[in-house]
Amino acid sequence: MYTRDNITKLTLDRLQCKLEIAYSNKRHMTDAANGVFMAALRNGVDINSLIDDLENNTAFNTEDFFAAKSGNLLDFLKSDYHSIAQSLVNITAGGNGGMASIGRGEFFIAFMSNFQAMIAKSGNGDIDYKNKCEEVKHNGGKITVAKKAGREVTRSFLELVKSSKATLKGADYLPGRKKDVKLYSDAESAILNSLYWTATTGENTSPMSYEQWALSCISRAASNVFEISDSLLVVNDNNDFVRFTTVDEVVDYYSQDVKAVEFELRSNQANPVSIYLKVFDNDLV
Repeated sequence: MYTRDNITKLTLDRLQCKLEIAYSNKRHMTDAANGVFMAALRNGVDINSLIDDLENNTAFNTEDFFAAKSGNLLDFLKSDYHSIAQSLVNITAGGNGGMASIGRGEFFIAFMSNFQAMIAKSGNGDIDYKNKCEEVKHNGGKITVAKKAGREVTRSFLELVKSSKATLKGADYLPGRKKDVKLYSDAESAILNSLYWTATTGENTSPMSYEQWALSCISRAASNVFEISDSLLVVNDNNDFVRFTTVDEVVDYYSQDVKAVEFELRSNQANPVSIYLKVFDNDLV
């Protein structure tokens, strides 16, 4: 005779069986199962119905999602599961290669696709779908302009300043930093920006306005992404997303408001020059 406990155990076993498709690590599989199970329980979602819909490909419109250039994750999700969407987005059990934690949203995409899209383990991006790899970044996720450590960039920059006609009015300089914007004229900043670019990338260039420097950084960082991935997905806290498949698309998008793009620039730390990605509010391409 089936009891309520037996039925619950059978449901959990079915869920775990589903997750074993993606998780060889039992601990990570258990973490993911706990996250899904509790999200469903709290919101009155029947897990067996969810798994049925996953297997019938009616829970999430995977093909249309991967074809979309922008939208919201919930646009492709069956309304029955909107209540648990955010909880699933927040699951970060398991991950690439060594199975370190994955980023927010990656599990949601893989699970709701019934693992037609798989969490990548090659290190080439985050999600594999139909022989293509997608890099997934939640708002604030970073892409790197160059691998050189911030402190090394600063050291190279100071050497370049010393050997040039540029003059520093402080101990160091970072493009766009508020105190430096006040200290230097546009012409002075343009020279220093070009030297900072050379220190970062090894490429010589003529004086660069802040906008030119920023867009050059965006272009180079995007090129680094597309060297190993076929697309770049950026998702915000409201689950709005924008998807890029070329460097030009990334540059065009962020050129809408270059001053709103944030950079990680470190003078005395190891962090390389990087860009914090975001989805512009109410302005999806």
